[in-house]
Order: sequence, then C-alpha cells, then structure tokens
Amino acid sequence: MSKYGKYECFTKKYRRFKADSKREHKADSVVEYLHFLEKI
Repeated sequence: MSKYGKYECFTKKYRRFKADSKREHKADSVVEYLHFLEKI
C-alpha cells in the first residue's frame, strides 16, 4: 500500500444490537475496521 500513499487502519468497538436471541454466536460486541489510504 505504501507505493500508493499513506495507509492507516482504524478500529472501533461497538456493543452488538441484540435483536436475535436465538443465534448460536452470541458476541457482546462487534469491531468495525476503517481502512484509509491518502493518495500522494
């Protein structure tokens, strides 16, 4: 990625919206990843 510009990765943790209580995987949170590339 560095040959295209400045790359950064940001993460943000959110509490999971629990609309479906019958799921097998009952995680309390989800993580959002934002990939940022500033072209030079």
